[in-house]
Amino acid sequence: MTGTNTTKSGPVPGGLGLKLLQEFVRKNNGSIIIASGQGYWELRQNRKTLRHLELPFPGTVVNIELNTADTSAYYLTSEIKSEKIF
Repeated sequence: MTGTNTTKSGPVPGGLGLKLLQEFVRKNNGSIIIASGQGYWELRQNRKTLRHLELPFPGTVVNIELNTADTSAYYLTSEIKSEKIF
């Protein structure tokens, strides 16, 4: 869940997507759960939970819950703001 952690190989770097998703879910007051192999990771109410699964989970599952009542707008700091375009 860090910006440089990836299992992807090849010339195109990876490992940024889950970090950005985690930041968005935190600001949105949503939640995210990831289970893979023998690990369980959860972010809910700004608290992280890590657990070891007794039996391996065959694959990976990602569950995302977004707060749809949130009326805030989010953008990356590297994005150009719309008021600078028009």
